[in-house]
Formats: sequence, C-alpha cells, structure tokens
Amino acid sequence: MRMSVMKKIIILLIAVVLITFAFYQYNKKDSLSKNDKVYVEDFKGKNDSNKIQSAINKAESSKIKTVLLDDKKYKITSPIIVKKGVKLLFGYGTQFVVEGNFRVLEVEKNASIEG
Repeated sequence: MRMSVMKKIIILLIAVVLITFAFYQYNKKDSLSKNDKVYVEDFKGKNDSNKIQSAINKAESSKIKTVLLDDKKYKITSPIIVKKGVKLLFGYGTQFVVEGNFRVLEVEKNASIEG
C-alpha cells in the first residue's frame, strides 16, 4: 500500500517537472519582445523580396538583429541577402514561393536563418 502512494508521488513530481519544462520552452520561443525584432510586414515595397531585404538592411544598421517573417506565403522574385550579424527568423507557417531561377538566399558571415 505504501509503495503505491510513493509511485503516485513520483509520477506527480515527474509530471510537474515536464509541465514546467514545456512552459519554459514555450515562453522561451516568445521571449523576444516586440522591440527586439524587425517585422517584415512593417516595411513597404513593390514585392515581398524587397520588403524582406529592406527589413534585413534595417536590422543590419540597427541594434535589433532579428528579422521576423509572418506565417504566410512570400513571393520571392529576386535574391535575398541575409547581412552580417542578422538572424532571419521564419514563422511556423512561413513559405517562400520562388518565381524564377536564382539563388534565393545568400547568408553572410555571422548571419543565420532559423524557423
């Protein structure tokens, strides 16, 4: 009888640890505040490629080095250069639809792509 109670306590403790870990991981993903990212959708351009490149260029020249893409399809019509020190962060549903035959992404030194 006593062993059954111990098993329940151990299972409960493991569940609490797992829930805490999952909550931490979920919040870690969203740990960057609105002021810590450059949002592609905040930029104007004649096409998606220009908007993305404008956001990357802004990030390179500022202290904010993370560029966030929305959960949508982007029509890519020209190469995108991820500049030195910039992180291009894809949303969960971000898709690039490439129109043409060219290298879509060029990643410079100390730049990164995540998502």
